[in-house]
Amino acid sequence: MELRACVFVDGENLRHSLVDALSGGGFRASEYLPPDANWAGLFDWIVSAATDGSHTRLRTYWFVIEHIECFPFGLGRLVQPENHASLRAVLERDPSVRRRLVGLKK
Repeated sequence: MELRACVFVDGENLRHSLVDALSGGGFRASEYLPPDANWAGLFDWIVSAATDGSHTRLRTYWFVIEHIECFPFGLGRLVQPENHASLRAVLERDPSVRRRLVGLKK
């Protein structure tokens, strides 16, 4: 039975790492990623190195996070002006935050 692996790539973190590592070698940060990179070769090498050569790469999933949700879930939606009363109610659940909000306009 052939052992296979999938690679999950956080696109923005990889991009920023490449900009840091390659900025002196002609890579322009205005480009999203180096256009002539051998991505399949890179991801195959990662799988081989991580598994001592026992696995082959099945596929690669490239993802980009558009929005990071805060805790508690959904708090980010309450930042909009029409939701400020609800935001205040959520924040006031924490006693230390409630003390800081005293005296602020409702």
